[in-house]
Amino acid sequence: MADKRFLRSSITIGYQHNAVLPTASAGLQVEVDLGSGFQTIYTFNKNISPLPTNTAAYFEASEVLRDYLTIAFNGTVTSQSLETRLTFKMYNAYNSTGTVVNTTVYDFYGVDGYSYYEQGANVIVTGTPSAISNREIFLPQNTTGKIPIFSATGFNIFNITATQQTKTIGTDVYKINRICEPKFTPYKITFVNKFGALQDLWLGLLRRDKVAVKSETFKRNIITPTGGYDINQHNQATFNVTGNDSITLNTTFLPEEYNEVLEQLLLSEQIWILENGLTLPIVINTKALDKKTVTNDNLIQYTLDFKYANNKINSIR
Repeated sequence: MADKRFLRSSITIGYQHNAVLPTASAGLQVEVDLGSGFQTIYTFNKNISPLPTNTAAYFEASEVLRDYLTIAFNGTVTSQSLETRLTFKMYNAYNSTGTVVNTTVYDFYGVDGYSYYEQGANVIVTGTPSAISNREIFLPQNTTGKIPIFSATGFNIFNITATQQTKTIGTDVYKINRICEPKFTPYKITFVNKFGALQDLWLGLLRRDKVAVKSETFKRNIITPTGGYDINQHNQATFNVTGNDSITLNTTFLPEEYNEVLEQLLLSEQIWILENGLTLPIVINTKALDKKTVTNDNLIQYTLDFKYANNKINSIR
């Protein structure tokens, strides 16, 4: 089964040569499959001081790979990954010429996730573990849901029915909690989590809406040819008026494991909201999270601020 690697964290490719044959340079060929087979997108070369032993060369590949993985979401959750092949070679002459001393090929699928510092370098996902951190899921009454799981090529999406109370996938058991707050309308937030998967989060309590407007003004000449002025004209004129909508949403009461989920939401670069049948891109304005616990806070509930990722006035040109 193919490995999966996180493109938002460093992927360091290299080799330490310990043979007697001196090594003078190293090269890295970067190939990706964009739907019609592998094609080379970058070729790197690095000259190093030739030594008889302990010669090493390394390249960082994630930054160039991430340019070729564009996450798209229109309301339908799909698996999105980048099939990648990195071919690393070491040579006994400069500029990647001469005899090839070592060849190492790395085949994997890149996903738009990341690892934490304490996990160390070059984290690789093998097998089919869960692609979400939580084992409790909150859904409104009579509402379906989805759980992303790693697959051989990215992710598999498992469905939750409108009435399910538990869902077992492999050895993982997910508890399905139903949100019942008749006074409020729940809103579905979808975001790219730390695993690179699209994850849903329902926010089911109070919502507040706000609009912020910016503009520029200048003093305008309204003198008429006769020396007077028209009192119906704007002496102080307004231009470049722009506006942006923002919303405040509240979670339902959550277990402690959702501290990790909300942390991933804050760290996400792509977030959407389902509203009036439309899937709209939003940006999270909340930049800090005081993690609550049952011991310290008894009940765990959060307020989150978002803004829409577009101006109120359509000015796309």
